[in-house]
Amino acid sequence: IRVQRSRAFKVSGMVIDSTGAPLERAQINLVALAKNGSSSSAIERRGGGHFAVTAVTPGEYAVRVDVGSPYDPDDKREREFGYAQFDVDNEDVEGIVVTTSRLPKVAGRVVFEDGVPPRGSAMRVFSGSTRPLLRRMGIGDYPGAEIRSDSTFELTGLPGPQFITLADQPPGWIVGAVTYKDEDVT
Repeated sequence: IRVQRSRAFKVSGMVIDSTGAPLERAQINLVALAKNGSSSSAIERRGGGHFAVTAVTPGEYAVRVDVGSPYDPDDKREREFGYAQFDVDNEDVEGIVVTTSRLPKVAGRVVFEDGVPPRGSAMRVFSGSTRPLLRRMGIGDYPGAEIRSDSTFELTGLPGPQFITLADQPPGWIVGAVTYKDEDVT
């Protein structure tokens, strides 16, 4: 293992919520992006929605911001998410602005071609990000949602474009189509 000195840089910017207000309270992480994954560390927050992190070595990064995180049971705010991707080359990176947006929910219904859902089925609807960057940041698959007794489901907190699929359908059944606004998006 060869070790050498490398100059480190400062990354700074501001976080704004979906209403345009500076975010005073949010989970802000610097995500180092590698070819096959990522690692992250918390970023120092400053007043007025500003943030700064020092000792950043050259590479590909993203600033990830979470509001109303499901991992913080005391934070009851509506979930919001935002990120900004950037490279650190040979100078400080200043003026990054990350604007969060509310995370939508997707509600729907599972319909069987003969109209009768099989009894005792424990099907679930799952989603996952279609953006490779989000997957590299660890924002990919979600725990999904159970199919209710009336055949409806609701997925919440989905950042970015998503694929949706059905799992644990009864033996002999496969997904025939996924429709959105009367259009087949399978």
